Amino acid sequence: MVYRIVCAWCQKEMGEKECPGSMVMKDAISHSICECCKGKVIIEIEQLENGGGECAMIL
Repeated sequence: MVYRIVCAWCQKEMGEKECPGSMVMKDAISHSICECCKGKVIIEIEQLENGGGECAMIL
């Protein structure tokens, strides 16, 4: 049985992984962050740390 990995920010499909052990789940999904969204979040964090405006997203 496999589960899908999806970006929690943009919903991009990021692949699949095998479920550990004997776990059986229907339509299993795990969330992560894709490289594009990760870069955007890092820029937003750096701007906030440098006093450069308000964050538009909740982290």
